Amino acid sequence: MAFDVLKVYISHSTGKHISVLVKFDDGRETRMPIDQFVGILKKIPCNNASYADTDGMYVQGKNCELLHELVYEKPQPIQKKFVKAWEMDMTSIFIDILRTISNTYLKEFLCVRGGIALSIFLSGNPELIRRTTDIDLDFHIWDAWDDFARKSAELLTMNSTAGYAYNNDGRKNSVNVDGTDTLYLICNFGGQLPVQFNIDMNVRVVDDVVFTDEGLRIASVSNMLCDKLSVIASDKVLYRVKDLYDIYAFSFLNDITMQSLLDEWYKLLERSDVQNIYTFNADNRGGIQAVYERMDRFVSIADFQTVLSRAALFAINFFNLVSHKVLESNLAWDGEKGIWK
Repeated sequence: MAFDVLKVYISHSTGKHISVLVKFDDGRETRMPIDQFVGILKKIPCNNASYADTDGMYVQGKNCELLHELVYEKPQPIQKKFVKAWEMDMTSIFIDILRTISNTYLKEFLCVRGGIALSIFLSGNPELIRRTTDIDLDFHIWDAWDDFARKSAELLTMNSTAGYAYNNDGRKNSVNVDGTDTLYLICNFGGQLPVQFNIDMNVRVVDDVVFTDEGLRIASVSNMLCDKLSVIASDKVLYRVKDLYDIYAFSFLNDITMQSLLDEWYKLLERSDVQNIYTFNADNRGGIQAVYERMDRFVSIADFQTVLSRAALFAINFFNLVSHKVLESNLAWDGEKGIWK
C-alpha cells in the first residue's frame, strides 16, 4: 500500500507544519499529525512527497518544489453562545425582572438592594448611575428563597412583562445551608446573542425599606449606606470598591439624616471597627486607587480623587460619632453643598 499527500497544514502563528492530509491507494483520506506522518514514511512509500530535515515537506517531480497547495490553518474564532452582563447595558432586562417579580407572590417575601436599587434612588441623577451586572435579593423567609432558587427561570419566563425568555445556567451553591447563593441565568431578549447574568440571593430580614410604585420592597438609603460604610472601614474595599463609589453617588441625595444612619448602624453589632478607617488611611489609598481605576464603568463617571474626597466629607463625621458611641444626632446631609448641617 502507498499514499499521496493531498494537503499540508501549516500553523498560521508559527509557520510550522502541523498536519498532513493523505490519500491511501484504497481511497481512504486521513489527516494526521506531522510526527505521525514522518513515522509512516518509514514504513509506507509515499507517491509524491518526502520529509527532509527542517526545510519541511517536498514534492517529488519537476524541480522537487515545495508542495504548492499549502493550507494555512488560521485560528478559528470561538463561537460565543451568549454575552456576559458586563458587555452590555442590562437596564431593560433588570427592569423586566423587577416588574415581573412585583406581579408574583414573591414580592411579599423579598427586598431588592445593590446596584439596581441604587439606580432607582438616583433616577433623578442619571449621570451618577453606574452600570450594574447583577441583581441582589434578600428573602425574608427560607421557603421563598428556595422556591425562587429552584424555579427562577420558569417563573420569570412565564410572567415576563417584556416577553423575555429565561433559562437556568447553574448555581454557585447547589447544596446550601446558610441562605447565600448565586444563580446564573441566561436571558433571550431579542438581541443577536442571549446574555448571561447573576442573581445574588440571601436570607435576611430587612425592615428598613421603601416601596416602588408596583409595591416592591427596596432596601432604604440608610440601610444600604451602612453596609457600604462598613465596607470602606475595612480592607473589604479592595474587592468591593464599588461601595466607595456608591457612597459618593448617594451623597448627592438630600433627606439623609445622621439619626437614620446611626439607628441602622447599631442594629448590627458586628459592624467593622471604626477607630482606623482603612479607606481614609493615606498608606492604603494607592492600592484602592489602583483597584478603582481598573473598574472602567466608574472611572468614566468620576475620577478616584473626586470620589474619595466627597465620600470622606460624608463619612468622616459619621465615623467620628460611631467611634464615640454617640446614639443621637440632629445633623442632616445637604446633598447640594456636600456638608452635614
